[in-house]
Amino acid sequence: MNCYPIHGQISRNLPDNKLTGKTGMILNVLTYPEYRRMGYAAVAMNLLIEKARQQDLSYIELSASELGKLLYKKLGFQESESSHFTQMKMFL
Repeated sequence: MNCYPIHGQISRNLPDNKLTGKTGMILNVLTYPEYRRMGYAAVAMNLLIEKARQQDLSYIELSASELGKLLYKKLGFQESESSHFTQMKMFL
């Protein structure tokens, strides 16, 4: 099994043929409360994951809220140990 650096971490799960240099980021996902726990988010995420595979991405990443964390783990996302990014915002 080979190890590869991903955002400063070591991934032991990435096969040699998946180092494409292409990555994806999923942003701004939400499900309105009245539609939660009906499977809509899982369907949407599975479509995004399949599209990422079709485009030969090495990996996709996202920032999970506590409400979404369980779903993302069920879909196969793993928690990152650290991030090289500092979240920032500017109020206008």
